[in-house]
Amino acid sequence: CVIGVYVLFYIAYHEWLSIERNKNVSCLNWIAGASGIAGLIYFVIERTFIADLLIKEVAWESASVLNLIVGNSSANGDVIFLDGSYVVTIIFACTAIQSMVIFIGMIGALPKIDIKRKIIGLLITVIPIYVLNLFRNALVTFLVGRNITDFNMAHNVISKAGSLAALIILLVIVVKIIPEVLNEILCLVDLHKRNGPIEKSIKSVFGRKK
Repeated sequence: CVIGVYVLFYIAYHEWLSIERNKNVSCLNWIAGASGIAGLIYFVIERTFIADLLIKEVAWESASVLNLIVGNSSANGDVIFLDGSYVVTIIFACTAIQSMVIFIGMIGALPKIDIKRKIIGLLITVIPIYVLNLFRNALVTFLVGRNITDFNMAHNVISKAGSLAALIILLVIVVKIIPEVLNEILCLVDLHKRNGPIEKSIKSVFGRKK
């Protein structure tokens, strides 16, 4: 969260720099649009009855996946049971909505991409993320329910490592189909090359002049 604050400040600083120099930087418009789309979808779902429906649906589907694999798993509302015992409670963060809206925002905010490629990009990211998340929840339930490991290891280490790997793979696939996404990401990475007041100050401190 702390790093995110500095990143947002740096983006805002470059927005100001663009206004001062009267220059349009495409990736700044892209990241603003992506954030707006993702944020709007996320908070509309989180603040309405949709969140509760989604949580219960994900809990039921996750339990169903586990039941197909090992059996004797069920869900009651947002709670998942294994072998007749309570194991985990599904919360909003367990629905993978954050990951899905990130890709929706990234793809949806691209201004010069035809609708066909956008739809393909969304289909190959949103659906796999949702399905993989069901297996992720099922895995956590299995590892904890069968006392193979504790919740912290199952959820915060094993499942998150798997989720990160899956997101990286999906991003690579998206870039293959929609290379403009990579162009915008590289543009953001290169913002420091605009050599604004902050960059000049940093260079002066470290003795670099350009």
